[in-house]
Amino acid sequence: MPQSVLVTVNELLSPHHLSYIQEIVFLRSLEGKRYREIASESGYDYDYVKEVGFQLWQTLSHALGRKVTKKNVRLILAEFDSPANSLSNFPLIAPVSVLEFPGGSLPIDSKFYIERSSIEPLAYREILKPGGLVRIKAPQQSGKTSLVLRLMAHAETNGLIPVIINLQSADRRLFANLNDFLRWLCVLISRQLNLTPQLDQYWDEESGSKLSCNAYFQMYLL
Repeated sequence: MPQSVLVTVNELLSPHHLSYIQEIVFLRSLEGKRYREIASESGYDYDYVKEVGFQLWQTLSHALGRKVTKKNVRLILAEFDSPANSLSNFPLIAPVSVLEFPGGSLPIDSKFYIERSSIEPLAYREILKPGGLVRIKAPQQSGKTSLVLRLMAHAETNGLIPVIINLQSADRRLFANLNDFLRWLCVLISRQLNLTPQLDQYWDEESGSKLSCNAYFQMYLL
């Protein structure tokens, strides 16, 4: 039943279709599995799976014209097995915009972005703290970059100036020497802030690269 119902649902939502993670939540829910089990098996965050499920049931409810939940979805969709309730005879309420999960990041104003209500407020508060640290770890295509874009926008609206550092752009040799890496970091940030690098004025070999880097940030960049 699950695969045949999946085809039916995608036909119902045509020209849209369920995304990969939506299919996982949908099929596992038909098997009677809890969100925590689905998250454990799929490798996705529990709160993320729950948010996807919530949006999925809302989408199906709108398409079918009746309330669909995780508990009753199997019973409701089983009705499509009868000829009287085939798709050709089923009245659609209105065209539905189904969440798509593209490979790239989602714009700030994208209606497809799913906010993680239990996590993101914490990140927004932490990002404004001096010395604050937010570590984002999640499977591929689960919205990490989209969340970072929103954190940066939140920082800007609060008077901060975000700087993007991509360590993959650094030459491999820089990671073999701390002094070279910290100088590269200072130059990169200076240029992103439209400042002329002034390393020689603040770099003191006797103090060491760590103290020199700290001085450069405190006395020049900040």
